[in-house]
Amino acid sequence: MAGQTPALMTIGQFATLTRLSVKALHLYAGTGLLTPAWVDHDTGYRYYRPEQAARARQIRLLRLAGMPLPGIAAFLADPRVSRFDAFSGEEARREAEQARRRRYVRRVIVSIYAEGEEPMDTTMTVETKTVPAQPYLSERKTVTIGELEPFIVGTIGKLVDRAGDRAAGAPFTLFWEPVNDEAAGSVEVCLPVSGDGERDGELPAGPVAWVMTLGEQTEFPAILGAYEAIERWMKDQGREMAGPPREIYHSGPDDPEPRMEIAWPLRG
Repeated sequence: MAGQTPALMTIGQFATLTRLSVKALHLYAGTGLLTPAWVDHDTGYRYYRPEQAARARQIRLLRLAGMPLPGIAAFLADPRVSRFDAFSGEEARREAEQARRRRYVRRVIVSIYAEGEEPMDTTMTVETKTVPAQPYLSERKTVTIGELEPFIVGTIGKLVDRAGDRAAGAPFTLFWEPVNDEAAGSVEVCLPVSGDGERDGELPAGPVAWVMTLGEQTEFPAILGAYEAIERWMKDQGREMAGPPREIYHSGPDDPEPRMEIAWPLRG
């Protein structure tokens, strides 16, 4: 080591050179992004080579753009402008989604607390009906909130192909478990079918409480208002749920406004 020491920098010196904190350098070493050139196993001191500063600056630059550490590792392994552009596009979509959620939350807060502003109409009309038994084809999976829409859209296409001319109504999704920002959940995407052929399940006949949502109401998190409306209605009416809620998709890709029914089966 004696002959190599002059070519190395202490972690403090390297932190000053790269304008990264010692804590950040420890983190990057632990993830394999930027490992020390040498570690003194007697003292635990870490040393870096001056030429490692270029990689450190790249990491700092990518962190400035908000790129997560796994993304930085992938980018540095294959540094292409197109890879960074793909990350930027995904970040823009994520930021737009967060902005949309904040606008919705603000409208709800205004409807509850604000004075002198137009309140948001958060009421939804809950109705009841009796539905017949309905066989269906389906595919079930545990998904995160980010995976939910792609899974639903992709699965509906596959089920339509499976059903052929037996398709017999609007596709729907059974939510066996909640799916939200905190947890993934099990969902089953279904397509009603007719006849005595192949089936994966059957909705039982019986009463349901339902709400029709339109436009922005069909998007998360606004759609939660429909579920909450039905839950309040069941509590007020002394009714109990008899199974998982379902979202029924009444609009197609060419319709000017999405229409989605939230239905919850009832006991009795």
